[in-house]
Amino acid sequence: MKTIERWKSKMEALNLQMNLGAAEAKDEFERQKISINKFISEVNQKLDEYQDEGKDKLIKLKSELEHLRVQVALGQAEAEDELHDQQMEISRKLHDVKQESSKLYEETEGKIQHVAKEVEETMDDYHARFDLFRLQLNLGMADAKSTWEEKKKDLSYKIQEMS
Repeated sequence: MKTIERWKSKMEALNLQMNLGAAEAKDEFERQKISINKFISEVNQKLDEYQDEGKDKLIKLKSELEHLRVQVALGQAEAEDELHDQQMEISRKLHDVKQESSKLYEETEGKIQHVAKEVEETMDDYHARFDLFRLQLNLGMADAKSTWEEKKKDLSYKIQEMS
């Protein structure tokens, strides 16, 4: 039941984000960067606790988390192209962290495996949010508007269906 409630909460958050205007989306983008940074700190703390159980296997994930931290620590983008570049780079780094956490999950057991799964699931959530940001950033382009509306309807339908 806990998993269903967590998924329902994530779907509601995505639905809210999807309906943000351009200015609100930029503010939410910055809030998500702060949220990712906080999550990275929490995960690093957990990984430090399990250092003895798999030090060699944790190095790559910790490195990818640090690369992601650098990206989300960048200042607020003022111009549209800067915002787009930040979004793309953060999305790439989210993917890299997810890949490493997936490898760690397959190669370990116990508490480290649990943390790796948590990281993988959280990266999925952030990746979905940043994909929405990408679509919202493209909203200003005339040819992307119809695609946005179509994706918005599809996602709304899927969220309602899953709820």
